[in-house]
Amino acid sequence: MKRILSIVLIAFLVLLQYACSTKDEEQKTGVVRDSLEYKPVNINRSYGDCADESSNCVSVDISYPEFISQDRDSIVTSINSYIQQSLLYYSYGEVTPTTIDELIQQMINDYKNQQEEFPDYTIGWKESNKISVVFNKEGILSLEFFEFEFMGGAHPNTTVAYENFNTNTGSKIVYSDIFVDGYESTLNKIAEKEFRSVRNIAPDANLDSLGFWFNKNKFELTENFAITDSGLIFFYNNYEIAPYAWGSTKIELSYASIKDIIKPDGILNRIIN
Repeated sequence: MKRILSIVLIAFLVLLQYACSTKDEEQKTGVVRDSLEYKPVNINRSYGDCADESSNCVSVDISYPEFISQDRDSIVTSINSYIQQSLLYYSYGEVTPTTIDELIQQMINDYKNQQEEFPDYTIGWKESNKISVVFNKEGILSLEFFEFEFMGGAHPNTTVAYENFNTNTGSKIVYSDIFVDGYESTLNKIAEKEFRSVRNIAPDANLDSLGFWFNKNKFELTENFAITDSGLIFFYNNYEIAPYAWGSTKIELSYASIKDIIKPDGILNRIIN
């Protein structure tokens, strides 16, 4: 018995030492080791007098994970390419940029042109694009794409989008990978109950009369979702289902609440078990 306990203790100490050394290595190298290894990339650029953000200033803040190729070169390359394309999607000129440096320079040039055309223009511009890792385990990668943009106007614009990838195949994860056939009605009912709770809406209240923009006054679950340790997150952006002043809506469904419609042999099995 003493020998068994000694072996268990030694194994535990080895694992503890490995965990600590891995953490130390992450802090030194900046590489995060999960299902897919990656290192964070941060780019901050400004033009003009940015001491006061309301003055003549362009401020750009971009951050994203750069995944590191090992034995899954094509998958990692595909995900990195998707991230770069997402960052370059919202360009500021007629020509689509091919690099982030070009994208930033486009925005600065646009601002300079604005100032030349309107010499009294003193509104600062701000762009923040942040892609972060929500989940990176058990063959699943979930990413959050956050964009904040203010280029004058009544108010800034903020958008949050999620994408989920199968890191064994590189393909995007969709509802049919998660749920059993015919899941739609049950999932919608569970989600609507949570939506009404988050929005403080009575169970029998008419969504249309309250000012929501659901088609034919019927709640519809968004396809903008993320996989997490404890459940699924669903996110409605500004203007998507209600006026801007109402803000965004985020709902979370625990795995326990949707376990009856999760595929027994689906991609979430290793998480929920």
